[in-house]
Amino acid sequence: AIKRIYTYLPIAYAHGDNLEARQEMQMAAFLAGRAFTRGCVGYVHAIGHTLSGLYGVPHGLAMAMIMPFVFRSYGSSAHQRLAQIADTLHLQGANEAEKAESLITWIESLKEQMGIPRYVTQIQNEDVEQIIQWAMMEANPLYPTPQVWQHAEFYACIQMMRGATHVE
Repeated sequence: AIKRIYTYLPIAYAHGDNLEARQEMQMAAFLAGRAFTRGCVGYVHAIGHTLSGLYGVPHGLAMAMIMPFVFRSYGSSAHQRLAQIADTLHLQGANEAEKAESLITWIESLKEQMGIPRYVTQIQNEDVEQIIQWAMMEANPLYPTPQVWQHAEFYACIQMMRGATHVE
């Protein structure tokens, strides 16, 4: 799925009439969906579902908006897996941390190319605790994540998603 997304998503986005690119993206969606049903999803979905519910952000847009923030928040616990994806895409890096960063940077670049907002400006201060509560209820302890987050980790990630330069 990720190889198809890497190759065909920019084409399908820029040229919606390109049927080959659209077909390949349909196959990527199918393969990714099949993987989700076997391995579940993680905190990207747990947080993203709250954005859809509270603010009406379409599911795919919510996932795209927050994915890099969640991946960065996982820190070194996700470097190995993210580096494997980077290797699949032939992204550069001298070690797992650099490869993970290359992957995240590619995702951010793709977001920019597609006009997806860099930050999640919809999140209101009064909703942060509700978002954390719902995300924790959905994901913990059953989602297979590289680390199990508690309130502090969710809070820090949400603040980054909002564009905060520091966490209180």
